[in-house]
Order: sequence, then structure tokens, then C-alpha cells
Amino acid sequence: MQIEFFFDTVSPYSYVAASQVPALERRTGATVRWRPFFLGGLFKTIGNRAPLELPAKARYLWHDLERLARFHGIALRKPDNFPFNSLTAQRALAAMDDDACRAAAQQLFQARWAEGRPIDEEQSLTGILGSEALAGAGTAGARDALKANTEEAAERGAFGAPTFFIGDALFFGCDRLHIIEAELLAGR
Repeated sequence: MQIEFFFDTVSPYSYVAASQVPALERRTGATVRWRPFFLGGLFKTIGNRAPLELPAKARYLWHDLERLARFHGIALRKPDNFPFNSLTAQRALAAMDDDACRAAAQQLFQARWAEGRPIDEEQSLTGILGSEALAGAGTAGARDALKANTEEAAERGAFGAPTFFIGDALFFGCDRLHIIEAELLAGR
């Protein structure tokens, strides 16, 4: 069984989900396909707003994330600049094959959300991904791939990150992984 994981490195909830994906794969035997998309583009396409634009959600967000990080035993550092522009990082990921995308995304999530390093600056991205990957982000192929992933996510009903699909079934949020696991183990 394959799970599709639509994510954006700007999303701390995508980071939490990404930290749990390997264990989900081990427990279920499923394969997760990492699908980078551009959350800002999705919001624009569907008319959604970022959680930080809503005062009540903005106040709650970091408390929730700190609880999730403690629960999952992962590091979390609140960035000085949030939200940040993830477009170049997402394009670099979209230009990669599946295995490279998975590894690079995990490096970016670790750098940004666990270590507090910026991933929206050329020098930092080069240090994390290498100059070849960063150069790939500037190609028409990378732009087109990211746009296609974002459009596909919107067409399939995504409204935020992370979004998972098992076939046509949509699951939203890092707190749905236990439900995804139950569905897979039940053969649905």
C-alpha cells in the first residue's frame, strides 16, 4: 500500500509528521511517497488562510507544537522569522527523485525545526542540500513539478499541510497518523 505525503517545509506540523513517517512505514509495511507542494500557493488557490493570520490559532499554535514535540520526543525550535519563504526549498525538493526528496526533506526539516537554521537563504540551503540541488530549484522543471504537485493537492481536496492520501482518501494533519495506521492495518 502506498501513502502520499503532501508537505511543505514551512509547516511545523509537516515536520512533526515527517518525524513519524519512518515508524509508520515499519509498522504497516506501507511505502510513503513524499510529495512537496507549496502551501502558500495552495492557500491562494483555494482561498484558505495561514493559521498565523487568525489570532486565536496563532496564540495556540506554538503551545500545541511544543506539546507534540514533547510527546514524540523530537526537538523543536521556534524560528525568528515565521512564516518564511519556502519556495526555493520546495522547488529543490520537487526536482528530486523520490528517495533524494525524502532524504533532503528530512535534512531541511531537521535544520529548520530542530536546529533553528534558516532554510530560506541561498547560503544556508546550499550548505544543507548542496549547490547542485539548489541549482535544480531554479529550473523550469522544478517550477513545473512544484506547481503540478500544488495543483494536484488542491484538486484532490487538500487545504493545508501535512495532507496524506491513501488512494482517494484524504487525511489532514500530523495527528492523523494513528488513524492512517489503523486504516492500513484493517486493509482499507
